[in-house]
Amino acid sequence: MSSSDADFIAYINNISSGLNRYFSVFIFLVGTLGNILNVLVLSGRGIRKKLLCNAIPILLMFIFALMTMKNVRQSRRQIQAGNVSTMNNVGRTKENQGNKNDAHLLLSHWAWKSSATITVNRTASKLQVTIDNFAYNFTLLLNFFTSGIPFYIYTLAGGNIFREELMRTLIAVRKWLSCR
Repeated sequence: MSSSDADFIAYINNISSGLNRYFSVFIFLVGTLGNILNVLVLSGRGIRKKLLCNAIPILLMFIFALMTMKNVRQSRRQIQAGNVSTMNNVGRTKENQGNKNDAHLLLSHWAWKSSATITVNRTASKLQVTIDNFAYNFTLLLNFFTSGIPFYIYTLAGGNIFREELMRTLIAVRKWLSCR
């Protein structure tokens, strides 16, 4: 291992330690605050009323979609009952679709197994191991980051409903704190 590789390994390890030390604390604080505010805002009366009003049209759309699907299936059965050759072709089409799905599943499983088999006996240098560890740690941090970010997305892109309820909630919390 050359001196430049050792320096680069030390550099990557320092970056990884810094990310784990500082970025994880940032993610924890921002995620906790965001999730607490989400619970407070989404449990408010204003959001519940608006969600209930929105849930009713969604429920109606779901019911009409189910009724439409039932009618389409019933129409297909009536058409297929009168035409035996059509029924055989439909059966073959479904069988072919099943075979295609099986082939896709088999291909993805084969790709995963091939990758695992190729890399299991690989002799990795310290530099490669360090880069793999850094990528793994960074991916874990991004995974935790996505858990804490929804509140901020709702605030920035959620429309006026969420922001108005957030302001009402913050005013109520301020009043509650000032009474003490």
